[in-house]
Amino acid sequence: MLVDLKQKEIKVFNDRYGMQRLYYFEDGESLLFASEAKAILEVRRELRTLESQGIGEFLSCGCVLQDRTLFRNIYKLPGDRS
Repeated sequence: MLVDLKQKEIKVFNDRYGMQRLYYFEDGESLLFASEAKAILEVRRELRTLESQGIGEFLSCGCVLQDRTLFRNIYKLPGDRS
């Protein structure tokens, strides 16, 4: 995480290729991020709802595709795609 006080920006990022996961949840009031989804689920217990698309992908492909996770409204930060 980088904090730029002059620009009033906070930048959160993971490694270039997205090898190490970084999970996040964002709503209008807060942004939570952690290296494990269970840390976010511990803070926001109402997010402990499974996402049917993620479950289907996990059962058919062995993983959840794109930047989704097994949990509703919790996402993985993607690697650099350039």
